[in-house]
Amino acid sequence: MTGEWEKLLEGIYLNHRGRQGYEEFVSKIREFIAQEIQGLMPKLEDIGKGGEEEEDDEVKGKENDVMKCKCGGEVREFFKGWRCSSCNSVVWKTILGKRITRRQASLLFQGKEVKMKGFVSKSGKKFSATVFVEDGRVKFKFDNDKNAK
Repeated sequence: MTGEWEKLLEGIYLNHRGRQGYEEFVSKIREFIAQEIQGLMPKLEDIGKGGEEEEDDEVKGKENDVMKCKCGGEVREFFKGWRCSSCNSVVWKTILGKRITRRQASLLFQGKEVKMKGFVSKSGKKFSATVFVEDGRVKFKFDNDKNAK
């Protein structure tokens, strides 16, 4: 397409068509843009029918699959995790190399502690921990440690 436009511009120059050739060229581009926009409008309207979109690309799910947070808010899935619409608590889909399942996330949002294996430390060592949500984020509790990290 841009190659065609360049040929048209070159023809304007080589044929000494000047201002008239330029105006015809711009008119053709405007027509093209109007046709493209007209073709896209139905698609854009279909997108808009889905309701308001979340800023962070909310993932569409079934109505009966809605998770609830212990605060009573609705938990919504987005590209990288889940977030409570009320208290803004977040559980990421991947934490320290460990993929978190929807079931595990649901338990965490309910205020439960979940024992998990397969985390990878910064030094590359695998470890297990009990995971829970506190102050809006995931925290770890280790068997040999009384305090959360």
